Amino acid sequence: MLDDSYGHMKPDRGDTAVLVAGDADYMPSVRSLQERNLKVRVVFSKHATSHELRESADNFTPLDPFFDQLTLAPM
Repeated sequence: MLDDSYGHMKPDRGDTAVLVAGDADYMPSVRSLQERNLKVRVVFSKHATSHELRESADNFTPLDPFFDQLTLAPM
């Protein structure tokens, strides 16, 4: 995520990094992106996302309301 952000993302275009994970181990990456004025959106289950990551993200989208759609196999 960080490596690609240097070559492909620009804050003046409004680019946003989307992290689909909930582990607080990603906090250094989130901070690094935000220090470069890039937005970070975290998308994951609310109960499985660290409080620090939820609060630090510019936007948090819980996947919980979409659980059924994400786990149902196509018929």
